[in-house]
Amino acid sequence: MDALAAEALCHLTCASLTEDKFGVVQRDIPKIIEALLSFLSALEDYQAELNASYSLPPPDKLKELSPKEVAEKETLAMEATRAGEVLSVVSDAIKDGIVQVVRTFGDKLTAFKFPPRIARKLQGFVDYN
Repeated sequence: MDALAAEALCHLTCASLTEDKFGVVQRDIPKIIEALLSFLSALEDYQAELNASYSLPPPDKLKELSPKEVAEKETLAMEATRAGEVLSVVSDAIKDGIVQVVRTFGDKLTAFKFPPRIARKLQGFVDYN
């Protein structure tokens, strides 16, 4: 659902360049991009936390655990992997949407002011194009 929402928001933002005669949406582009990039950063942080917290221990450590504990660790690692796949879908949708906005608005984005953290992250998408 989050991926669909991000795709719709980005598509509507891009369409506003030609469809929004009064420029109402364009005034909110910095807020839209900031929200998307903040959400993307949160997803990436959570993904890193999942990978660090729920990975299987080395084989020599597994031998020290009881079969029940090994099964629990394996289950948690499998659930973390599935959660990571879902997070990846949402992250990819946000990245694709931001790329779409950057391609649509191009040099017009320089007219906006972004917080330094957001500007650095956005610069990576601008450089990508």
